[in-house]
Amino acid sequence: MRNRRRGFTLLETMLTLALLVGLTALAWPALEKPFAVERLRKSADQLHADLTRARATAIRNGQTLEFVVDGTSGHYAVMPIAGFAPSQATPAVSAVAPSAGAEHAPGQALPEGIRIVTIEAIDDVTPAPQPVGFAQPADPAAAAASQTVYFHPDGTTSTAVFTLANEHGMALRLELRGLTGTLAKGDPFVFQAGP
Repeated sequence: MRNRRRGFTLLETMLTLALLVGLTALAWPALEKPFAVERLRKSADQLHADLTRARATAIRNGQTLEFVVDGTSGHYAVMPIAGFAPSQATPAVSAVAPSAGAEHAPGQALPEGIRIVTIEAIDDVTPAPQPVGFAQPADPAAAAASQTVYFHPDGTTSTAVFTLANEHGMALRLELRGLTGTLAKGDPFVFQAGP
């Protein structure tokens, strides 16, 4: 009789586990999207911290730095602008220092499935803190948006909007204010890729 009771207990346990696995499989798609949105927010926090660190490095080292994104890998780095940095400058902060002969360092990566889809930047700081040879438009509002973001030694930056997106079609914007170098994170929204 005892063996029979143990058999029923084992069978009941197996059925309970099978039921739990089935319910989890049904509920997982509904839980996946909130987790993906949270990963998107965490990625924006990571980029926010890296941009803040880049501004501080530009101030500390007294050199203009540039935010660089590798379109293939999605990695990004903050590097001195070639020909703009003083000779005694130290390397910029990035995840991996640039190696000799490399176009730019591999840098930081966002979490898997998250990518920077657009950067709209205007270097609208007046007066221009850049060295001679850096073209500044007479009317900053008329400046064309580019994907180049600069961090200047006086603490100013390019005014820029970074759009991060995940594999579920959700996106989030991170806005960088040029005059103050402050960052503001927006709310997640549905991302529609252009044609």
